[in-house]
Amino acid sequence: MKKHHVKWLSVILSLIFIFICSSFAMASSPQIAPDEESADHTVSLSAEDGISIIPPLVDMPPITNGDLIIVLDPGHGANDSGTLTVDGSYECTLNMVVAKYLKSYLEQYDNVTVYLTHEEKYNYNKQTLDRVERAAVAASHGADIVISLHFNAVGGTGSVMLLSVLEEYRLTGLGEAISAELSALGIKYNAPYLRKSENEEYWTDNIRLADYYGMIRQPLYYEIPSLIIEHCFVDNSSDYYNFASSDAKLKALAEADGRAIVSYFGLKETPSATTLENTRYTALQKLNNQYLSMDLLNYNAYHRGKIVQVYDEAKKRIEIANNIGKIDLTVNRAVKTLQNYPTLGPNETTFYDVKKNEWFYPAVTYCVENKLFYGTTDSTFSPYGQITRGQFIAVLGRLAGVAETTPTQTKFSDVNPNQYYAPHILWATEQHIVAGIDENRYGPDQNIRREDLLRMLHSYCTTNNIELPSISTKTIHDFADGNKVDSWAIADVNWALEKGIIVGYNDNTINPTGSTSRAEVAQIMMSFQKSILALEK
Repeated sequence: MKKHHVKWLSVILSLIFIFICSSFAMASSPQIAPDEESADHTVSLSAEDGISIIPPLVDMPPITNGDLIIVLDPGHGANDSGTLTVDGSYECTLNMVVAKYLKSYLEQYDNVTVYLTHEEKYNYNKQTLDRVERAAVAASHGADIVISLHFNAVGGTGSVMLLSVLEEYRLTGLGEAISAELSALGIKYNAPYLRKSENEEYWTDNIRLADYYGMIRQPLYYEIPSLIIEHCFVDNSSDYYNFASSDAKLKALAEADGRAIVSYFGLKETPSATTLENTRYTALQKLNNQYLSMDLLNYNAYHRGKIVQVYDEAKKRIEIANNIGKIDLTVNRAVKTLQNYPTLGPNETTFYDVKKNEWFYPAVTYCVENKLFYGTTDSTFSPYGQITRGQFIAVLGRLAGVAETTPTQTKFSDVNPNQYYAPHILWATEQHIVAGIDENRYGPDQNIRREDLLRMLHSYCTTNNIELPSISTKTIHDFADGNKVDSWAIADVNWALEKGIIVGYNDNTINPTGSTSRAEVAQIMMSFQKSILALEK
């Protein structure tokens, strides 16, 4: 028997990851399958910007264990009971029993290390780990695969394998092997189930919809393939009493899972040193060939980072692997992942926080292509971040063709002549497009109010004798907060409404004294420049 002892380093790393993730909101978990691993919250990149996106590139613990590392996730637990069985038992209790039996079964074999994401028993007053945190625990162990253990409920019978909708992470062969073993026990076979996000959440490639199930999607952010086993329907009397109503029956389920896993990864046989080295050499060749065929300049900044990360981690896993199953799983997943990173096409932004389904995608793309805007980093645009007076005047100056030459002195004491916006402020001041917040200060780092922004656009047109076409008869009096427009800005806001520069919000407001997001400014500037260009035709 192979014995495994707790490694203090792994424990410490797990606690660190849990602490980092502890502030994330815990997702609700409906008790109706196949919804019980429902979509949960994504990581918030910036509380200030309010951007909800994928986790950033993660510095993972060193890869030092050559074993096949399997992390088992007993579904639910702590204050989340899961579904109820026909006799009122908690699903989370059944999941934990199966997980512990499966762990013991797998640990009979060499070259495999098994961890649990948690060992929480049901306790109404104790908060369970959410799926973001469980994925972080798996990553802290250097997991090669995550298997989440569950029982189903409501309107069915038999087992179901929930697999990723993304082909590079879809564990079809393993799911089929587990289904076959459960069928041998007499459990009805159901086809594997794939479910895409239903709230328009896109995967990191910004093209495909992400997985709906949190315990599949969250490990994938760490490049860890995952599947969910729904063993049978425990609210179905036949399923429950035949397959899950006793300790012995739960052990039989665990051993069926275990037989499939052992067979799929070839854990019964220890390969010779020569066989292992030949397998490793072939896998590294396959991995290297794929990586070397990719011109990183053809990918956006975020994907470039991920491509290098995926390659480096896969290479390390293959180099230290002591079993063929780990090598095959690693190289096949890594090569497919690398192949699926999209190259930049025409009219595409490089920002992974500007998704194609977002209302501001066309505007951001337009402004970036026309060099009105730049990202906040190489890979982020921060669409919900507020734009400052310095940033906006730079956008307007770029539209006017102002050269960004520094240092540039202005009359304002708070404008650093070495800042990118200094020449734009000088230009706008000389053209009487802007004034400072007082005689000596411009306030470049203050968020710009919408009515200030619209005054600058109006002044720009007046100074340059640009008469935009009128496309609306609306005025500030047509909006619920029109009376909040400052008296000096009434003409400017009415002008912007008449020219279609702004159209108001869905709640019939125009928010004249509020700040403006970068996405909103992109929309305004696209409309503004297109109106000007139309006059020149």
